[in-house]
Amino acid sequence: MAHALIARMDDRGLDRALDELAEAERLQSQLRAWLGAGLPGLERAAILHEQGRLRHALEAAEPTLAVAAEIGAGILLADAPSHVPLLRRCVAEGLHARTVGSVLAVLDRPPGPTAVAVPGTGETLSSREVEVLAHVAQGLSNREIAAALFISEVTVKSHLTRIFRKLDANSRTQAVARARELHLL
Repeated sequence: MAHALIARMDDRGLDRALDELAEAERLQSQLRAWLGAGLPGLERAAILHEQGRLRHALEAAEPTLAVAAEIGAGILLADAPSHVPLLRRCVAEGLHARTVGSVLAVLDRPPGPTAVAVPGTGETLSSREVEVLAHVAQGLSNREIAAALFISEVTVKSHLTRIFRKLDANSRTQAVARARELHLL
């Protein structure tokens, strides 16, 4: 929702918008339609937080954060930039701090590596492949890489298969050695 538009509303219009968000949240909860549907409860909480109504904001955020803790924190990433102040307050207040903290850790991460050309091959390692390769070079297991990048182990294996092909390597050790030889790491 456009927070700038809400900032220009009078109290009655704002109360109506908050009521409509509460109704949307109720329907979302009833239908259990969480993915790709927006998060009206968190949106309502963010507005309340912006107004300085902190207790109400935390109460409004709690149901959505409980669902995120149950089905995966990734649902919080959709509109996360506009929710960061609220999410930081939730962590400070201990409200689903572990779940919300994991989302903030993703958002606070510096931008990752960019895609790089593999010299002499016509191949390019995607930015995600470069990230996976860097983690391999640090000695992380597939499970550890998956956890660090918030992806599945199957996805890590897919990236490794492509990395091996692009670097003409048959093992993790060979891939790292080849990447260092080509100054990709």
